Amino acid sequence: MSSEYTKSIQEYVEEEVDIFSGLDFTAYDGTPETVIKLKEMFIRHFYFYEIGSETLSIFKYRLFEKWLLVIDYYNKLWKANEQEVVVLSSFTINNDTLTKLKDLPISSYDETDFATALQTVTNTSTGKNSPDIDLITSYIKQVKNINMKFLGEFDNLFMQIF
Repeated sequence: MSSEYTKSIQEYVEEEVDIFSGLDFTAYDGTPETVIKLKEMFIRHFYFYEIGSETLSIFKYRLFEKWLLVIDYYNKLWKANEQEVVVLSSFTINNDTLTKLKDLPISSYDETDFATALQTVTNTSTGKNSPDIDLITSYIKQVKNINMKFLGEFDNLFMQIF
């Protein structure tokens, strides 16, 4: 059943109207494929939602404006999400030690401190102070679904009638 005054994304898709036409969207890796995937994800998520604007033009303007406001933040999150994370390590200790090497004999009459070389040694230790399952559970709680959070930014563009 369609509404009398507004249209859903589904209706625009069925009418073959591109809700993104004329708008220059960007994504974190700069490839058109990623932008297409984000647009498809957007359409899938909001498929049955009715737009919360009087016209498609107003909706597109608000969509593009919101996209530009939030995309830099989410680009950083998506990039950070691609980095390798060591989940089963709960602490890391770095210890730098500076050693002075002396090749000259030391005289009891001379209080000067001559070093012929300096050597820096860095020791790194990692470990865990919790069981594996606790570390994994903690990591899962901290990592949020970035895509769902991104889509949530656009909820206010739609009618909140379900």
